[in-house]
This record gives sequence, structure tokens and C-alpha cells, in this order.
Amino acid sequence: MNTLSTPNSPASEPLPMAWIERLFQRMHGQYGNVWLDKWRVGEAGANGQDLGVENAKRTWAEDLADMQGTEIAVGIATCKNLKFPPSLPEFRNLCRQEDDIEALFHKAVGEMGKRRKRQQESWPSNRLFWAAQRIGNDLLIYPYRDLAGRWKFAWNESVVDQGKAIPVVAPNVNLLENSSTFNRAEASKRVGELNIKTAQGGPRKWAYDIAKEPKGKSLMQIQMACNALIAFGEDLGQWPELVERMPTRREAA
Repeated sequence: MNTLSTPNSPASEPLPMAWIERLFQRMHGQYGNVWLDKWRVGEAGANGQDLGVENAKRTWAEDLADMQGTEIAVGIATCKNLKFPPSLPEFRNLCRQEDDIEALFHKAVGEMGKRRKRQQESWPSNRLFWAAQRIGNDLLIYPYRDLAGRWKFAWNESVVDQGKAIPVVAPNVNLLENSSTFNRAEASKRVGELNIKTAQGGPRKWAYDIAKEPKGKSLMQIQMACNALIAFGEDLGQWPELVERMPTRREAA
């Protein structure tokens, strides 16, 4: 079903029959003859196929014409958890699961917040994690109303990553709440051990300078430095003073 990752033709035209053939093959592989028996009428058409199955394929091609490939992929993936094959209206609903999209957003915000603090995470699905990854740091900065469009797109796109593992972040030390496990002396030593040579005198230097001396910097500068350091793959817990001055979501918004 890899070809379903590209957008379909305009809504006025049916989906390519090649798509529908692959869809029906996938459903037959999952549900067996129960799938085909839903459509069979016992009369063969000109190509030897059952007339009912042929008619069902044409109908699905027409009624799914407004669907994007990523949406159809969502429907197929969701069917993995269904004991009985869906009807056409049921399949459309599986493709466009919008009723809980905002709830998923808030769940992702909460889990990403835990991840930043090195706390135990409880993602309901790998797909949700990778949807959050597509938004990046903005997820913890902007409210849902500002990210609704991007979030819906990220959620639809992330269906291709639902089988991809979530990278593990050790939750054994919470650097934001237990300063005794990472005091300023240790932080200073850790900074000295970092391979920052490429940053010194280079385009990354400004972020490390703010991290080492955040006093007097504006909230915007602090946030930009935090975003840059995360993008560089750094652990913000190395700079407790920077973490203490990180703006809250409300302040950043």
C-alpha cells in the first residue's frame, strides 16, 4: 500500500482502481473470505469476477475520492484492531478520526513535558510520539488554537511511523526537580567535558554562551537558546541556571 502515501486525484474523479485493488487485497488478507462475501452476489461479470465485488470496488473508488493517501492509510491501520470488516461508511470514519484530535494534542503536550524533565512517560501509541516530534518544541510553547492545523497534518502523516520505536530517555534522574543529583559544580565540569570546540567561534556559540551565563537575558533569548540546544542534541539539565529561567508556556506565548 505504499502508493497510498501520495495524494489522490481531484475529488470529482474516482480513486485509481489499482488503489482499490490493493485495498481489497489487504482486507481479504486480514479478514479472509468474510470480506469478499460481503459483496458477492453469485453472478460473474465479463472479466470473470463476481458482479457484486466489481460493483463494490467501483463504489469504494467513487466514495473515497475525496480521501488523501495518508487518511486511507490511517483507516487500514485502524482495521488491524477490528474483529469484523468495516462497511464503506465505517471505513470513512476510520480514515478521519477527528473527534479526539485535540485530546491527542494535550496528551502529547503532557508526555513531551515529562520527557523534557526526564520523568516516566506513558505514550498511548508510538504514532502519537512521532506526531509530536513533527511539531517539535513549538508543542510546548503554543496553545492548541495556534497549532491545530499543523497538529492535524502531523497526526495524519505520523501513521507511517506507528511501527517505529520511541527513543528511550532514561528517567532515573530528574534534573529539574532534584538539583542535588546535578549541582552547579558538576554542571560546570560537564560543560567542560562537552565537545563544544565546533561551537566556539562558530554559528552555535551564541546558544552555549547563553546557557553558561543566562543572567540578564530576555525570555525570548532564553527560549531561542533552549530550542537551539535541544536541536543540537544537548541535555538542558547540564545548565541548571538556564533551566530555572526557561519561560513557561504562558510566558512564551
